[in-house]
Amino acid sequence: LSKLALDLGHRFQRAGHFEDLQEAIRLYGEALLLVPEINSYRAAWLPNLTVCLRLRFHQEGQLRDLEEVVELDRQILSLTREPNTHRAELLTRLADDLSLRFVHTSQLDDLEEAIKLDREALSLRCEPSAHRALSLTRLADDLRCRFKRTTGSRSNDLDEAFKLDHEALELSTTDSDRADSLSNLARDHNIRFEGAGHPEDLDEGIRLSREALSLLPHPDDHRASALTNLAKHLGCRFRHNKHREDLEEAIKCQREALSLRPKPNPHRRRSLASLVYYLVQRFHHNHHVQDLDEAVSLNCEALSLLPKPNADRAQ
Repeated sequence: LSKLALDLGHRFQRAGHFEDLQEAIRLYGEALLLVPEINSYRAAWLPNLTVCLRLRFHQEGQLRDLEEVVELDRQILSLTREPNTHRAELLTRLADDLSLRFVHTSQLDDLEEAIKLDREALSLRCEPSAHRALSLTRLADDLRCRFKRTTGSRSNDLDEAFKLDHEALELSTTDSDRADSLSNLARDHNIRFEGAGHPEDLDEGIRLSREALSLLPHPDDHRASALTNLAKHLGCRFRHNKHREDLEEAIKCQREALSLRPKPNPHRRRSLASLVYYLVQRFHHNHHVQDLDEAVSLNCEALSLLPKPNADRAQ
């Protein structure tokens, strides 16, 4: 049962047939019913089930899937009590899922717990390494999120995020990792600009985003993410100073990002939504109806990518 479920999960990720994902989840559930709670097979199958449930959550947006993932994460973590690298990985996984649940429910307790778990994971990764850099990045992400959620009242969160992201950048050993750290620092500057309004933060965020993009020449999803980040910062500067070239470059970046995310890429819908946003901004600026027509067409495609039922369809 578990081997068939694993194969079906892999086929879904390649071909995007939703029925494969549904069947994989059903088979994992059936297999788990056949083994005791303390069992090596169970410990191996639970993470695979969480992967499938996360994928279904991203497809359908049903909170019950994410709730189950969090509960399963807790079960998996309870089976690994010794302070070691593997436990750090499990702590990070649970923290990521709690952060995701926070995004969808706005329950601050989830974010607070995620930060606590991030700190514990970081404490288990004392030596300079890629693993420590990952923990630094995750903690910085959640601190940024809390800073924004509390409308900047916890300024120490953003200051700490800057510090963590700089350390992660110093630990970067590959172009890919360095690009990620540069993108995160760009976000820090952008958030600080939104709070303090200093144009130099906005300019520095764009500079860092360009540097990150230059390290990712291959046409893949990683480059698509860097393009999206650069477009976001350019769009922010356009709103601030109304320079048309920033909006044009943002649209160009987002078009390339969309081209790198063909179906069934799970991030295609997000790229469609971003391109729609910039096209509508340009329509308000120049009143060219073709921009509005394209935005409508792209919105229709984005809607078609959301299966029923899905709460995001209402938007």
